[in-house]
Amino acid sequence: MIETVLDKDKDYITQFLSRDPELSLADARFCVTKSDTVIVYKNQLSEVVGCGTFRLWGKEKNKADVYIYVAPESRGTGVGRKLFEYLLKAPQNIGLKFFSTKIETNHASSLDFFSKMGFEKWYTELIIFHDTERQPENNLEFIKYRTEYFKQYVDTIRRSFYDLRSSNDFQPYYCCEPDESKYNELEQNKDNIYILLDGDKIVASVTVKVNSIEDVFVSPDYQGKGIGKKMMHFAINKAIELGSSQIELSAIEWNKRALQLYRRVGFKNGKTIYYMRLFDLSCKNKSELDKTVGH
Repeated sequence: MIETVLDKDKDYITQFLSRDPELSLADARFCVTKSDTVIVYKNQLSEVVGCGTFRLWGKEKNKADVYIYVAPESRGTGVGRKLFEYLLKAPQNIGLKFFSTKIETNHASSLDFFSKMGFEKWYTELIIFHDTERQPENNLEFIKYRTEYFKQYVDTIRRSFYDLRSSNDFQPYYCCEPDESKYNELEQNKDNIYILLDGDKIVASVTVKVNSIEDVFVSPDYQGKGIGKKMMHFAINKAIELGSSQIELSAIEWNKRALQLYRRVGFKNGKTIYYMRLFDLSCKNKSELDKTVGH
């Protein structure tokens, strides 16, 4: 039997997911707490044996993330398929562009399940780690982000990530708008954002936090000059100074050039996450769903 979970009851779903040591509890908690809809499947004893979540996203809320989980002892019984079909037929699906989901490499059965549901590979994210070995010093002088650079920062990051976003169909292809939301985000994070200037022009930027490096970019006007490597040396050393015990960085597999750079400065593979999409929300491939044993 499938039931919808009320907001006040979502904690017990997180507890249910936390029983599986192979799951990322942080990811599971995000899926549950941030979703628009959470459903559970109960067996004849009224025990929860599976759950599904549905979260609208995108500027126009015309896309949705879907997450399906079935307890190991109930897999292969059709529970996953029933949860998925229930979410697929929900009223929120009207007008959606696609469903998306993400799967870590150690969940091979999930890859198989979503493939049978009609999902196709979208892109692959690599989470890589650095063991905090100090890097060579260099003469680049990074300064902390200041409010006066807001519009130029947004323009530079939009141009820097355009090729990656357009090649992987990350819509909108320009990653952010110079609006109040972005302004506030940068203001709240400005102690972690470092920029490199050529006169008053932003050349490159990196965000450094304890145990992580984010938003690494070099302006298209300055790429191919060795700035990226020196910036990574700076960022790693800064993370070490902040007290990092291990530094995490996320990269898209498509970005071969950046990955080569990260590995040259000492980053090593951590985990791989596959993102998949389903465009056929009408479930025209119903015969495939009917043939699926379940997850």
